Amino acid sequence: MVHGRRTGGLRILVIASALLCAGCASPSAGPAPRATASVPAFPAVPGEVVSSSATDLEWRRTVRVEDPEAAYREARRLLVDGGFTLTKDREGTGGGDGQACTTDLCVGFTANTSDAGPTVVYDVFHPSGVVG
Repeated sequence: MVHGRRTGGLRILVIASALLCAGCASPSAGPAPRATASVPAFPAVPGEVVSSSATDLEWRRTVRVEDPEAAYREARRLLVDGGFTLTKDREGTGGGDGQACTTDLCVGFTANTSDAGPTVVYDVFHPSGVVG
């Protein structure tokens, strides 16, 4: 008799799991995120890469530079000359914070002096479009 109760409980668990996940693949959930194993190509300031990291959806690269203010202007110029459109541009004393995008790729770039010294940090991701 105990065996029958365990089997019944297992059936209920399986059915409940299936019902809970019924909406997981629904068309209204939107397209699945794209995953890329390596950092997509983008124009970047030259320098020593002091750190890099990646997830399935975004990448981060930190490049050591001599002068963060000049490096910010150079990063912005390289991206615009490379076909990216500026979507944020906040140049300031000691560096700046910007973002430039194409229809397939966005690159956030921040130049400043931190614990790693003077750097440009690039955050690269595929845009998902405008949220309404």
